[in-house]
Order: sequence, then structure tokens, then C-alpha cells
Amino acid sequence: MLQDALVAELGLIPAAVLCVALRFCKLSDGVCRASVRTMGERLQLCSGTVHKVLKRLAAEGYLVDLTPGLRNAPHQYRDTGKASVHEVKATVHDVKATVHEVNASVHEVKATVHDVQKKRLLIDKKESLEETRARRRMPELEVFRQAAGIRPRQQVCEDVIEAVRAVSRRLGREARAEDLRPFVKAWVGRGWNPYNLNWLYEWAVSGEMAPPNRSGPASLRGACGIFDGASGASRRPGPSSATTGALGAGAASGINIGGHDRARDEVSGAERERLIRFYNGLREG
Repeated sequence: MLQDALVAELGLIPAAVLCVALRFCKLSDGVCRASVRTMGERLQLCSGTVHKVLKRLAAEGYLVDLTPGLRNAPHQYRDTGKASVHEVKATVHDVKATVHEVNASVHEVKATVHDVQKKRLLIDKKESLEETRARRRMPELEVFRQAAGIRPRQQVCEDVIEAVRAVSRRLGREARAEDLRPFVKAWVGRGWNPYNLNWLYEWAVSGEMAPPNRSGPASLRGACGIFDGASGASRRPGPSSATTGALGAGAASGINIGGHDRARDEVSGAERERLIRFYNGLREG
């Protein structure tokens, strides 16, 4: 098999003669004993041309003439291995070309993966934006916006939705902005922070407003409560020491109070009126 490197260095005919000579070298003890006529017949070349090429190959070190002084008889040639070096170099070149192709393929794959990841990020971002927009279009958030005049922060949207749904369950119908507006007006009218949503979590959900209190909304079970949509109540710290003392005094007065939450949520009728008068007396005292 002719190597491109040999053809490029020697030419087509010398490379073909060298390949035939090397083929004969592999048949016996590594020595080519074929005559120039036999090699010429295989290559369809005249004997003189084959003879000249063999002398050139011996001079350039591709073959060793073992019978340089022999006349009128076939010379014997041995392979020096120089042609094998060209073969190895050609193989290395082919391997490098293959590695280059593989690297190009890997680069293309990485570029494709990068494009896929980029598209995936864009899709996720678009889906996230669409989810946010869809959540802002929830009817409960629109009712809240119409009542309060502000949009809830993204972190508390779920709490606001559950609170408005709790109001709807209490009313037995879909809550409207008119149902929430009195609570937010009363809250802001007392000078309390309009961004504190306890007016929704406590007042609107229960349908009752706490009586005016000089200590402000912090006395309403804490100002940083989180609405619990599962139970329809608010999760907040326990009552302060002052409130605990007031409740103990209320219990001593004959009012059955199981705790600060029950004082507002469970006491009704005459007991509730007595409790309100009791609280007013504590403030005036």
C-alpha cells in the first residue's frame, strides 16, 4: 500500500518500486532476491527503469544492496526501516487528524449543550414570569388591592390569598373589596402601619375589630403574625406580661377567660361587654 508521504518524497514510480521490493523482503529471510524483470512485470515497467530506481533507493537509504559488485545477476536488497518511519509518521498524522476531528466534535457538542442550557434558562425564566403574572391575576389579590390600595409583597401573596378565602368562607360567598375596606380603614384610621396586614389576618378573617388600645397593634397578638390558611387563624407570640396580668384579674372578677385569644374569639354577649368594660377600666386606672 503506497503511503502519501513516500509518494510526496520519492515520486509515484520510486514509491511503487520500493513497495514491491519491501513485499519481497517479507517473503523469506528479510532479503529481496527478485530480479528487476520480475519487479518490472508486476509494475508494468521496463527492467532498466526498475534498476535505476533500485540504485536510487539504495543511495537514499531505503534499501541496502547486499551484492553491490555482482554483475549479470539479480542483486539482493534488505529493508533499512526508513520506509517504516514514514509509515509511522503517516499514522501519527492520521491520528492527529482524527483527534482534531474529535476535538471539533466535542466543541460542537459543548456549544450545543450551552445553547440548550441557555434556552432552558430562558424557558424557566419565562415560566416563572408567567406564574408570577398568573398569581397576580388571582381574584383574591385583586380584591385585596381594591380594598387596601396596594399590592401585597410577593413573599406574602399566598397568605393574603388564604386570608381572603377565609373571609369568603365566613361570609358564605365570594369576598369583595367592600367587605375588607372597613377593616383597613379602621386600621389606618388608628394610625397603624398600613403594610402590617394584621387587619386582614385577624379582623377581616374573624369579622370583628379589636377595641381601641393605646399600645397600638403590637397588643393584637404581635405585629408580625403569619396567617395560617389551614386553620383560619393567626400564628403569633403569646400575650405580654401586662396582658397576662389583666387576664388573671379578669378571671378573678368572674369572667371565664381561657386565654387572650379566647377573650376576643370565644367570649360573646354579656360576658364580652363585661370584658370590654374591664379593659377600659384598666386603661383608665
